[in-house]
Formats: sequence, C-alpha cells, structure tokens
Amino acid sequence: MRTHWLRRVWSGPGAVFALAANLLCGAALGPAPQESDALREMRWEPVDLQASGEGPSALARDARGPRLAVGSERGVVVVEVGGAAQMTVQGWQIGRAIFGAVAFAQMTLVLLLVPSVSASAITAERDKATLVPLLVTPMRRSRIASGKLLAPILYVFLLLSTSIPFAALSFGFGGTDPAMLGATYACLATTALSVAALGLAVSTIMRRTVPAVLLAYGIVAAVVVGSGIAEVFLHVLISDLEGIYFVYLNPFTPLVLYSNDAWSAETGVSLHWWITPLLQLVLGAACASLAWHRIRKMRD
Repeated sequence: MRTHWLRRVWSGPGAVFALAANLLCGAALGPAPQESDALREMRWEPVDLQASGEGPSALARDARGPRLAVGSERGVVVVEVGGAAQMTVQGWQIGRAIFGAVAFAQMTLVLLLVPSVSASAITAERDKATLVPLLVTPMRRSRIASGKLLAPILYVFLLLSTSIPFAALSFGFGGTDPAMLGATYACLATTALSVAALGLAVSTIMRRTVPAVLLAYGIVAAVVVGSGIAEVFLHVLISDLEGIYFVYLNPFTPLVLYSNDAWSAETGVSLHWWITPLLQLVLGAACASLAWHRIRKMRD
C-alpha cells in the first residue's frame, strides 16, 4: 500500500524544515511580553489623533491617568506616565531599524562574497590548466565572458532572495513601503553587478588567483573607505561646500539617504540616492567591457 505523499514529505525533510522555520520565527519574534504590575494598574483609553490636530505622535492626558495613543500613520505608539515622558515606542522606527539592519547586512554580504567569486573566474581556469581548452571550444568569447559574469551575480541574487521574508517583518511595524523595498534591492543588485564586473576585469589582468582576489578586495575597500576620507578632505579644503560628492561612490550611501528622510530636511541640501546605482552601472559597464576585450584578445 502506497503511503500518501504528504505523509512522506512531512516525515522526512519537511519535518526538519518546519522545525527550523519555527525556531527562526521564535528567534525573530522573541519571547511573549509579560504584563507588569504598573501596566496592569493603568487604564488605557483610545485617543482621536485627527480631532486633536497634533499628528500621529500626539498624546492626550488628563487627571485620570495616562492614555495610549496609536497613530494611524506608521503605527506610532507613545506612552507617558505621570505627565512626563517615561517610555516612548514608535512602531515605524522599529520597522525602519529592522529593514535597515537587513539592508546593511545584505550589502556587507555582497561586498564580501562577490569579489572572491568573480576575481577567480579566469585565474582559477588558468591555475587548473583548463583555460586553453575553454578558449578552443566553439563557444564565442562573448558567451564565455557573459557566463563568467553572470555566475557570481546569480549566486548572490539567490542569497539576497532569502532575506526578503526578514525584510518583510518591518511592514508589520510601519516605516517602510514597497517602494523602499524595491529601491533597496535595486541598489543591492547594481552593487553586485558592478563588483562582479570589477572582479572579472581583475581576473583577466592578473595571472594567479590569490593576487587577483586580494586586488579585488583592495579596490572595494578603497572605494568604501576612501570615498569617505576623500569627502572629508574635500569639505576641509572647501569649507563652504554643500552636498556630497565622493561619498556617492560608497555602496552604503543610498541605504542611508533613502532611509533617513530628516537628513535633507535638516541640512537643506538635496541629496539623491539614485546617483550611486547610476554610477555603479556606468563603472560596471566599463569593467565588463574591459573584461570582454581582454578575453577576446586571449590566445588559444
């Protein structure tokens, strides 16, 4: 008698997957909140924020004790005890913090993984003595270059897709929207593309894998760290300079500019997050063209 397919899946890897998913959800959500004695004695009453005209963070108070105000915009929750602010919890800030942490972790993952994979694309073939057999195949050189470029990008895209459920946790708190999610993952995609093209170009120039990987990591570190240092020196030399210039080369810049709306409002300077992905596409196209040219000129 054949066992039902659902029972076979659940008894095998499905049970392991379900257990892992429960553990991840429990770690993400944390322990259940316990009601303290002070909160149990409080009398919470809803507040009409639109009637008060003070916005979503307003708190109505009277002699009967504290009230809980929950704004309809971004899920703001503010609690005041005894007329003075003792505890402030804003849901949109929690959601923004979760989303920012996931975005910065994914950007760091891209900068750490892509150079090591792409910089060894050609040098590893040369070390294993398989470069000449690869070049004499009927496959065109452009197909070889595009395959070597897409391999690390697709691998990183697979890793980035696993972070979407964790980034989606921020939607429950507010502070993020689908446009922010799309812009963030677009920045991650352009960074992966430009770094992969850079590593492939380095792999066509160097003859050994270890020097190629070290050079690729050095260039990425110089861009990330050196752009900030160059920006500081530029503003020191020109004290009345407004805006940012070299920092646009930093892949973390659009994550900061897009998530921090108050920066432009406080400084009065218009900062555009989309400049960094545009520069990355231009530099990536230049590196990919260089890699394609060198692969096309390689001797069989």
